[in-house]
Amino acid sequence: MFCLREAWQDRSFAAAIRGALRVGSIPNGITGILPRILMACSEQHPDLVIDIAPARSLDLYSRVLDGQLDGAIIVRPPFQLASWAGSCCARSR
Repeated sequence: MFCLREAWQDRSFAAAIRGALRVGSIPNGITGILPRILMACSEQHPDLVIDIAPARSLDLYSRVLDGQLDGAIIVRPPFQLASWAGSCCARSR
């Protein structure tokens, strides 16, 4: 099984990351977790351009499903995510 986290830690793979990444985020993500992620990405992948789209969770989820965004930081929805959608819980209440 391919794990993106492990691939990013592989220096040969990490050096090849370039282009544009379209990421959506809820407002709390933009001021909370996203700045640290952006800093790390820009240091490790200087040829990667990250576009940030702020919106509500449901809108972001729909935009990921439609292919308008590559990923999103959202709150856990009250419905089942698509089977292909990976998730990582950064914080739970």
